[in-house]
Amino acid sequence: MNILQLCINKSGNYQTVYSAADDTKKIGTLYPDEAFIDYGSESGNWHMVYFRDPNGKLACGEVKYANKLFTPCTTYPYGTVTIDGTKYKTYKIRSQRNVYTANGNGWGAVAGNMLVATNDATTGLSHFDWKAVNYVKSTSGKWVKVEGDGYNYGFVDIGLSQGSMPSNINLYGSW
Repeated sequence: MNILQLCINKSGNYQTVYSAADDTKKIGTLYPDEAFIDYGSESGNWHMVYFRDPNGKLACGEVKYANKLFTPCTTYPYGTVTIDGTKYKTYKIRSQRNVYTANGNGWGAVAGNMLVATNDATTGLSHFDWKAVNYVKSTSGKWVKVEGDGYNYGFVDIGLSQGSMPSNINLYGSW
């Protein structure tokens, strides 16, 4: 089983995305600083990715491995915070988003202009546009642990279906 990760194209280059069924057919482009989901190595230098295609739809494709293309979002957090003695990386949520337990059950929401905290780039397997988080900052300024279903983490909808660039993705770091 692959671990999906939220990555940022930090290669400094445009990266062509090809059809997963035909690696000679171009289906889109990953732009510098664009967010996407890395599904892992398909074969050799090819990686499966989920990205926003030219029509703004989430699509699956392949890219040839490129230096710095698969930079985990954890390399560029919005900031850091220490909670209960553990230092976490934080990310800003631009507009209110639902938060889910590890099994995908409703947990609550995080308000716009608030933060979430985590230390890994993992996204969901069945909802790859959900990012794993450990804490959500409430509008009162308190950090609230996301837990349920026997797990000490949950997921937040990062809004990848609405945007993937630094100016419009809902979950943002410093990229």
